[in-house]
Amino acid sequence: MREFIQQDPHHTADMIVRSRIDRYIRQSENHLAEHRRHRQSAALLRQLSRFGLHKQIGQACVERAAHFGPARQFDGGFFERIDKALGNSGVVSLEAVSLTAMGSDVKGKTGHFECFHDLDEKLNELGNINLVHLRAAWFMEDVSAWTGPVAKYGRIAWFCKPDLKMPWVATDDIAWLAAKELTNPTGRHRVYLEVGSEDVSMNELAVIIGKEIGRPVEYRYIETTRKDVEAEFLTRFGTPEKWQDDTLSADALNNGIVRFHGEHEDRPKLPTTMEVFIGDVWKPRYLEAVRAGDQRETFPMWTARD
Repeated sequence: MREFIQQDPHHTADMIVRSRIDRYIRQSENHLAEHRRHRQSAALLRQLSRFGLHKQIGQACVERAAHFGPARQFDGGFFERIDKALGNSGVVSLEAVSLTAMGSDVKGKTGHFECFHDLDEKLNELGNINLVHLRAAWFMEDVSAWTGPVAKYGRIAWFCKPDLKMPWVATDDIAWLAAKELTNPTGRHRVYLEVGSEDVSMNELAVIIGKEIGRPVEYRYIETTRKDVEAEFLTRFGTPEKWQDDTLSADALNNGIVRFHGEHEDRPKLPTTMEVFIGDVWKPRYLEAVRAGDQRETFPMWTARD
């Protein structure tokens, strides 16, 4: 059975699963609203709704996996509620999609990626689900953090090595793929898909942005071991836990621990390239930043300063 809104509303089992998981999503929103990736996940849910998809188990996982920070572990009650909802619904088999992330195959201290390993493991314990794990790359929407720095300094700065190829994906493409998997199920019990349209390094990203806006853009590599940067971050921009998560994530990427494997897992072809995204989505935000002039100094702004 597939879970999406356009099913017959008289199917009692569908309604039970829908109401219980919707209730969990509403509860989780109160706790996760302050997290940036949650807002991106909420945008993804709106995209899924445009395809007429029900906010079912996989989408609840989107919300719970969005919680980055000190309390990254998934509470046992979350999975118990899902298991109970399924057990009480009379559903024999359910098609579900989980938005997880690259690095979810790695057990260990990988920063932000660590919680997704736990998510995959726990969801795989649920028996009556035909489950597709979408291991998403970096969201292209994250590049919006650098509109201000590019507008003011012509520069972006981050912890990843300049020539490190990393996968990127637009959330619109994730929504399209989730819709495709739910409406055209394969019937396989556990499926992992690597979800990224292309691999782009930070140096290449700077070139793409520069070409689009008609001015040179520089990439500045910030080493995670720099104590002066850590001290400034902790004084002005974030907590020790956030610093640890950010730097562990970057180290895992820089050392090749977290990556897409390609030859071992399926990677569907997706339509949105970084060039298209920068032109259609990022550039208008950049132009707004140019018009706005001086902005509040964020960590990306501070690291990009002259």
